Amino acid sequence: MAVMRGHKWPACSVVQSTGTDGEVSAPRDRDASAPEGGGGRAETPVAAIPAEEGVLAEHPGEVVRRSALSVLDTVAGLKVRDGGRFPPLVDCQSRAVELRERVIFCPPSELPAEARELADGGHALAGLLTVVAGNESMSDAEWAAVHSRVSEAFGRQLAVAAARGRLVT
Repeated sequence: MAVMRGHKWPACSVVQSTGTDGEVSAPRDRDASAPEGGGGRAETPVAAIPAEEGVLAEHPGEVVRRSALSVLDTVAGLKVRDGGRFPPLVDCQSRAVELRERVIFCPPSELPAEARELADGGHALAGLLTVVAGNESMSDAEWAAVHSRVSEAFGRQLAVAAARGRLVT
């Protein structure tokens, strides 16, 4: 018998099922879980989105979700070069994990705005990865803006450590 737990996120509502073995199944949109005729919101099924040459089209939100999750997963994998524990990085990664939970459990049409920012590279977490990578193709002004965004979001210590090459993917 599965236990149903409802989660309310700022940008979406989902129902998550946990089996007796403790394994969590894929969440479903709360409205989609309503019984037939129960007034649930009708979201366009992926199969109904036009596709070219018989290829199933993907909901645009899924593309954003995958891109955002890629950034979040890379941030979660950051390590300190010398292998030590660095509290500013731990705090940053904790925030990334929380955001990942919101992104992964939302229906594609209700992703939080931060998912688009991550996918487009405008989020401070994407900026952190840019600083860690040491993007030499950016102008000094662009680099300073990214560094400033990271510093404002996660603190000066993390931004400096990233800029000095102390963090690795």
